[in-house]
Amino acid sequence: RRRTASHHATNAFEANESTRLFGSKIYVDIEIAVNGELSLNKAHAIAEEVHLSIEKEFPHVKHCMVHVNPFDGEEKDIDL
Repeated sequence: RRRTASHHATNAFEANESTRLFGSKIYVDIEIAVNGELSLNKAHAIAEEVHLSIEKEFPHVKHCMVHVNPFDGEEKDIDL
């Protein structure tokens, strides 16, 4: 999942991710950090690209909610 977010959206780093299972479908909440100097439109476009790429690459994901935060200069690793 980390690879998907960073591969499809440059300047985006995954900060936090959680999933919920409902029946056979998975719901994903993901936080990404983008360059705080980007316009709101550009940050939204990156979030939409991450959203669509996750739902396309993982067919069991029913919905992916992407939350966007400004990048604080420190990449955070998480275990999936």
